[in-house]
Amino acid sequence: MYANLFQGDADLGLPEMLNNDMAWWDNYIRFMPEMQFDYINYYDSVLDLRYYTDPRFRGLNLAERAKKITYDRDRDLDLYLPPDEIHKLIDLKPELNLFVRQLEDSSGGHKTFLRMFHDPMHVPSEIEVATAMKRLVVPPPKVFFVTGHSERSIYKKEDRSYRAIAHDPGERGGLINQGFDVDSITLDQDLPAGIAALVIADPTHPYTQDELQKIQGYVAAGGNLLVIGHQGNQALLNPLLKPLGVQLMEGMLVANSKDLVPDEIFVRVADSANLIALGLTDNWLHHGPLVYAPGSVGLRYTGNGPFAVHPFLLTHGRIPGISWVLSNWIRGMSLITPNMGRPFVLACGAGFDTENRG
Repeated sequence: MYANLFQGDADLGLPEMLNNDMAWWDNYIRFMPEMQFDYINYYDSVLDLRYYTDPRFRGLNLAERAKKITYDRDRDLDLYLPPDEIHKLIDLKPELNLFVRQLEDSSGGHKTFLRMFHDPMHVPSEIEVATAMKRLVVPPPKVFFVTGHSERSIYKKEDRSYRAIAHDPGERGGLINQGFDVDSITLDQDLPAGIAALVIADPTHPYTQDELQKIQGYVAAGGNLLVIGHQGNQALLNPLLKPLGVQLMEGMLVANSKDLVPDEIFVRVADSANLIALGLTDNWLHHGPLVYAPGSVGLRYTGNGPFAVHPFLLTHGRIPGISWVLSNWIRGMSLITPNMGRPFVLACGAGFDTENRG
């Protein structure tokens, strides 16, 4: 355990808190009594603005701040390693110098982090603990996000980025906290072997023919591909999706509603979403039947290609007072193309049709 004096969970590393921590691990110690625990307290810079704007610390360096905090809290400063000492042991900057546990197997050959999260529960659940332990014995699947065409970033903190769902250590549902390794890759290099999935997230510049062929070759060899698009980049993604038998429709989906902005729509999970994970559809129905999907575009696909296509998200045509249409509403154009009673598809999956392959 690494506990930073300047961070909100600093007390968890104190000697008087060790019994509480052992009790938290009790369910796991029962089956792994050989587990050993180390507790390291330190102080180092954090992103918490309180320690830079608080008048008590104005003009003080890190050591002086640590001295004042430990004095105010009646603690021994010698309990905490200074920055130069903790840096010799481990680099916690990728973890933002937050409170973190590092799990290590008995051989010392595999290590992984078990983090705290920015949500009301805060502490890891059994899911995150089991996931971290699994990483010690099974190589984690690797997900690569394509870059080089202004795709959504997994590193930047901005509305358009995917940092929260991919690379933010404080997000419980982020890929790095659910057992995946995440990285970015450009298509001017060979795709590494053993990729669990390749993600193309909302590019704003077109791919070259060589890049398209590289992606298509990856898919033809059985690679998993996730493509994400929105209104305005249909022309960029349709050449990539065409071999799969899927195309993004022109315009965007809006709803005639007296209560909502036209592009704020709610859609339902299709029964075939169970192909992603068994019970997924029932799970969504249990927590709420609809999915919020503003600014979405429709998909069309054929059933005679090399891939079997299954819808995952559909417009919900049974909501009173709402009729689904395709529109260039965002450009100020009038509503066009009523759906004629058939739902639009917003997300789908395409896989090899094993029944029709030779």
